[in-house]
Amino acid sequence: LGLVGIDDVRLDFPVSEDYLADIRPEAAVSFSLNAYPERVFRGRVGTVVPVTDPGVRTFLLRVLPEQGDQRLIPGMSVSALLLLDTGRRGLVVPRDAILRYPDGRVVVWTVETGAEGAVVRENPVTTGIAFDSLIEVSAGLNAGARVVVKGNEALQDGQRVSIIEPREDGAGDV
Repeated sequence: LGLVGIDDVRLDFPVSEDYLADIRPEAAVSFSLNAYPERVFRGRVGTVVPVTDPGVRTFLLRVLPEQGDQRLIPGMSVSALLLLDTGRRGLVVPRDAILRYPDGRVVVWTVETGAEGAVVRENPVTTGIAFDSLIEVSAGLNAGARVVVKGNEALQDGQRVSIIEPREDGAGDV
């Protein structure tokens, strides 16, 4: 039999060192417990522990839940979302639109419509931060470009394609 105090529960998350400069004290964090995935809890950044894990280049972010909830028990698994205002504005594409080749090239395929119909073009791009299912494209792509997200592995530059417009549920292929 052991006793565990649940009054001062805190959540510790490893965060990539790339985001250290963007994390502000008291920043809002939302999280869910694996045991209660449908419930979203809220908290605030309490402390950034100034010690990194050199093997994976992360540091520890300590989050304090907003309210004492008896469902928060030490040792539980959680998933968290920390929204950071990096001051950056840019284009994002679905993760599936990005192709990384063994030679180091990173490309996005776009569809151009001309007199001869729709053709695809390979666009070398520079990527930035990734979040959820999106990746920032910081160079090589224009806003409003139609990107290919399915079947892009077998395309050739200048290949003619047929566009299937997205349905109301958002589905659609090139």
